Amino acid sequence: MTSLILLMGSQPQQGQPNPIVTFFPFLMIFAIIYFIMIRPQQKQLAEHRKFTEALQNGDKVVTDSGIFGTVVGVNGDSVILKVAENVKIKVLRTKISGGQPTEEPKGKAPAKKK
Repeated sequence: MTSLILLMGSQPQQGQPNPIVTFFPFLMIFAIIYFIMIRPQQKQLAEHRKFTEALQNGDKVVTDSGIFGTVVGVNGDSVILKVAENVKIKVLRTKISGGQPTEEPKGKAPAKKK
């Protein structure tokens, strides 16, 4: 009986798999995540940084909170926006989300048929 147990427990040992093959799926997942999520976000952040550094008086912008205004002053990390007549607010440069969308001139709407 003991010889039967010894025979069952002595299965041939297989070698360990290559570590490169083991980690290859993880490396592929990381590469996919990098190219789909991380890299585009870094590109967008760099464009936003370039935009905020180039702000000048007269630029029409929108803040992160949705306030539309015109830049009337730039002081280091802050920007002074004119949002209405005699109304100016001071906002951090980083909170400027982008330029105001330009409205395209609308032509005549096609006549409706009755």
